[in-house]
Amino acid sequence: MLVGLGLTLASGADAYVYWADGSTIGRANPDGTGVNESFITGPSGPFGVAVDASHIYWANTTNGTIGRANLDGTSVNESFITGATRPSAVAVDASHIYWANTTNGTIGRANLDGTSVSETFITGAISPSGIAVDASYVYWSNNNFPATIGRAKLDGTGVNQGFVGAIFSTYGIAVDTSHIYWTDPVLSAIGRANINGTGSNNFIAGVEPWALAVDAGHVYWGNGNSAIGRANIDGTSPNRSFIPNPNRVLGVAVDSLGATAATVAITPSSDPIVYGQPSSFTATVAPASPQGSPPTPTGTVQFQTGGINEGTPVTLDANGQANFNPPFSLNTTVMLRMAPPAPISNPASSQPPL
Repeated sequence: MLVGLGLTLASGADAYVYWADGSTIGRANPDGTGVNESFITGPSGPFGVAVDASHIYWANTTNGTIGRANLDGTSVNESFITGATRPSAVAVDASHIYWANTTNGTIGRANLDGTSVSETFITGAISPSGIAVDASYVYWSNNNFPATIGRAKLDGTGVNQGFVGAIFSTYGIAVDTSHIYWTDPVLSAIGRANINGTGSNNFIAGVEPWALAVDAGHVYWGNGNSAIGRANIDGTSPNRSFIPNPNRVLGVAVDSLGATAATVAITPSSDPIVYGQPSSFTATVAPASPQGSPPTPTGTVQFQTGGINEGTPVTLDANGQANFNPPFSLNTTVMLRMAPPAPISNPASSQPPL
């Protein structure tokens, strides 16, 4: 008997596009529908916005705080972190929150629970207005002329204020595993460079970009006057009014890497599988293109044999794993196949200007 082991992953949470417009936090479905311009009300001049698997964060420029709420918009805390100096952007990874203090030229950092606040985690920036983080570095935009993008290690060492130079202007920035992106509102373009800082170019033109975010398939930007634009990750098919309703968009974030951005490793309890002996299998789900040290995926795995579901879906544990113990002994080679995986939360994002 040829036994097939199939997987169908279910997302642990819905995916959305979020934005800040200077007075509220908005939200929409990833296809641009379901626009809610007042998803969170009450922020004090919100500019930047970021999201992880549990919370949404924003920079309150007016009162110098970092706000936080649950992903469903509840438990709003406008003073989650206090003491910032005109913060204009916020980013988050699996361990920390980062923000750009525009007035005093510093990058702040705190633990995810808001403790151990350092307003001068990185110093020497010039009016930083955008911030992004990946698995190894934190990046920020220096809003001088000519503009540059700075970079430092996650522990704050190795600061390079001119990591990407020769930029006419820049505000919002974003990063994935291959490239770093920025908005150039003066030239009405979105720029891109290789992740090592080389190959700088403007690869989307004719837009009015301020805020910026990326996921596995698309680039999103906030237009200075209204609307959120979107293009394919290679810069093709730009839609300047992907979400046409928002007011001036000052921060944008997405919380999904897309429907194919997961890998699943299936490990048998013994290899090779011994004829007539009980066997079990472990499915490990991980981001295919991790951005900003994404949190462990959540959701369920549906195991199958011969295309038939075996039992009920198994919930992924804290390590992103699910176990399957077949109610029979396997008597031949196991063929593994996998259905398209579900979205995984993505905290990487960046924001715009003052």
